[in-house]
Amino acid sequence: MELEGIDYLNKIATDAMITVFCKAKVRESGQRFFKKETFTVDHPDIELSAPGSVDKGQEFKVDVSFHNELSIPLTECRLIVEGPGVFSVKPVKIAKSVIGAGDTLNQTITFKARSSGFKEVIAHLHTRQLQNITGSTSIRVY
Repeated sequence: MELEGIDYLNKIATDAMITVFCKAKVRESGQRFFKKETFTVDHPDIELSAPGSVDKGQEFKVDVSFHNELSIPLTECRLIVEGPGVFSVKPVKIAKSVIGAGDTLNQTITFKARSSGFKEVIAHLHTRQLQNITGSTSIRVY
Protein backbone atom coordinates (compact mmCIF):
# COMPACT_ATOMS: atom_id res chain seq x y z
CA MET A 1 0.00 0.00 0.00
CA GLU A 2 1.30 3.43 -0.90
CA LEU A 3 0.17 6.66 0.73
CA GLU A 4 0.87 10.13 -0.58
CA GLY A 5 1.10 13.04 1.84
CA ILE A 6 -1.99 14.61 0.33
CA ASP A 7 -3.97 11.53 1.43
CA TYR A 8 -3.36 11.93 5.16
CA LEU A 9 -1.77 15.24 6.14
CA ASN A 10 -5.02 17.07 6.82
CA LYS A 11 -6.22 14.12 8.93
CA ILE A 12 -3.10 13.31 10.94
CA ALA A 13 -3.04 13.75 14.73
CA THR A 14 -0.54 16.09 16.37
CA ASP A 15 1.60 13.11 17.48
CA ALA A 16 2.37 12.41 13.77
CA MET A 17 1.30 8.78 14.04
CA ILE A 18 -0.60 6.76 11.47
CA THR A 19 -2.29 3.52 12.48
CA VAL A 20 -3.21 0.97 9.81
CA PHE A 21 -5.71 -1.82 10.51
CA CYS A 22 -5.88 -4.90 8.28
CA LYS A 23 -8.68 -7.45 8.47
CA ALA A 24 -8.90 -10.51 6.21
CA LYS A 25 -10.62 -13.89 5.92
CA VAL A 26 -9.19 -16.94 4.14
CA ARG A 27 -11.94 -18.34 1.89
CA GLU A 28 -10.72 -21.94 1.92
CA SER A 29 -10.35 -22.32 5.69
CA GLY A 30 -12.58 -19.56 7.04
CA GLN A 31 -9.66 -18.44 9.19
CA ARG A 32 -9.65 -14.77 10.13
CA PHE A 33 -6.67 -12.48 10.34
CA PHE A 34 -6.32 -9.08 12.00
CA LYS A 35 -3.21 -6.89 12.14
CA LYS A 36 -2.63 -3.40 13.53
CA GLU A 37 0.52 -1.46 12.66
CA THR A 38 1.48 2.05 13.81
CA PHE A 39 3.93 4.28 11.94
CA THR A 40 5.52 7.59 12.82
CA VAL A 41 5.57 10.18 10.06
CA ASP A 42 9.07 11.51 9.42
CA HIS A 43 9.42 15.29 9.42
CA PRO A 44 11.88 17.29 7.39
CA ASP A 45 14.37 19.25 9.47
CA ILE A 46 14.94 22.98 9.82
CA GLU A 47 18.44 24.01 8.80
CA LEU A 48 20.20 26.59 10.99
CA SER A 49 23.52 28.26 10.37
CA ALA A 50 25.36 30.58 12.72
CA PRO A 51 28.93 31.63 13.45
CA GLY A 52 30.92 29.01 15.34
CA SER A 53 31.83 31.46 18.09
CA VAL A 54 31.01 34.97 19.34
CA ASP A 55 31.99 37.18 22.24
CA LYS A 56 29.71 37.71 25.24
CA GLY A 57 27.46 40.72 24.60
CA GLN A 58 28.00 40.52 20.83
CA GLU A 59 25.12 40.39 18.37
CA PHE A 60 25.13 37.56 15.83
CA LYS A 61 22.84 36.31 13.10
CA VAL A 62 21.24 32.89 12.74
CA ASP A 63 19.96 31.89 9.31
CA VAL A 64 16.92 29.61 9.43
CA SER A 65 15.83 27.63 6.37
CA PHE A 66 13.03 25.13 5.83
CA HIS A 67 12.07 23.55 2.49
CA ASN A 68 8.53 22.22 2.09
CA GLU A 69 9.02 19.04 0.07
CA LEU A 70 5.33 18.19 0.18
CA SER A 71 2.88 18.63 -2.68
CA ILE A 72 0.56 20.72 -0.50
CA PRO A 73 1.05 24.10 1.18
CA LEU A 74 1.74 24.28 4.91
CA THR A 75 -0.62 26.75 6.57
CA GLU A 76 -0.88 28.58 9.91
CA CYS A 77 2.93 28.54 10.24
CA ARG A 78 4.50 29.59 13.53
CA LEU A 79 8.27 29.77 13.99
CA ILE A 80 9.91 29.83 17.42
CA VAL A 81 13.69 30.30 17.68
CA GLU A 82 15.32 30.40 21.11
CA GLY A 83 18.28 29.31 23.18
CA PRO A 84 19.55 29.49 26.75
CA GLY A 85 22.05 32.29 27.26
CA VAL A 86 21.06 34.08 24.04
CA PHE A 87 18.09 36.27 23.26
CA SER A 88 16.64 37.62 20.06
CA VAL A 89 17.15 41.34 19.59
CA LYS A 90 13.64 41.66 18.08
CA PRO A 91 10.63 39.38 18.47
CA VAL A 92 10.69 36.57 15.91
CA LYS A 93 8.00 37.13 13.31
CA ILE A 94 7.73 34.54 10.60
CA ALA A 95 8.26 35.86 7.09
CA LYS A 96 5.18 34.04 5.77
CA SER A 97 2.26 32.21 7.38
CA VAL A 98 1.88 29.84 4.40
CA ILE A 99 4.78 27.85 2.95
CA GLY A 100 3.69 26.73 -0.51
CA ALA A 101 4.33 23.30 -1.98
CA GLY A 102 7.99 23.19 -2.96
CA ASP A 103 8.70 26.61 -1.39
CA THR A 104 11.45 27.46 1.06
CA LEU A 105 11.20 29.62 4.15
CA ASN A 106 14.39 31.61 4.71
CA GLN A 107 14.70 33.92 7.69
CA THR A 108 17.58 35.63 9.46
CA ILE A 109 17.26 36.37 13.16
CA THR A 110 19.61 38.56 15.20
CA PHE A 111 20.57 37.32 18.66
CA LYS A 112 22.74 38.67 21.44
CA ALA A 113 24.93 36.42 23.57
CA ARG A 114 24.45 37.20 27.25
CA SER A 115 26.50 34.47 28.96
CA SER A 116 29.65 32.47 28.20
CA GLY A 117 29.88 28.81 27.26
CA PHE A 118 28.48 26.50 24.62
CA LYS A 119 24.97 27.57 23.63
CA GLU A 120 22.40 25.85 21.47
CA VAL A 121 19.91 27.77 19.35
CA ILE A 122 16.81 25.69 18.64
CA ALA A 123 14.11 26.36 16.03
CA HIS A 124 10.58 24.92 16.10
CA LEU A 125 8.17 25.24 13.20
CA HIS A 126 4.53 24.38 13.80
CA THR A 127 1.99 24.24 10.98
CA ARG A 128 -1.58 23.03 10.69
CA GLN A 129 -0.41 19.98 8.73
CA LEU A 130 2.85 19.14 10.56
CA GLN A 131 3.96 19.91 14.10
CA ASN A 132 7.28 19.75 15.90
CA ILE A 133 9.56 20.37 12.94
CA THR A 134 12.86 21.20 14.61
CA GLY A 135 16.48 22.07 14.01
CA SER A 136 19.39 23.37 16.07
CA THR A 137 22.91 24.73 15.93
CA SER A 138 25.63 25.26 18.54
CA ILE A 139 27.62 28.42 19.25
CA ARG A 140 30.52 29.00 21.60
CA VAL A 141 30.32 32.26 23.52
CA TYR A 142 33.61 33.64 24.91
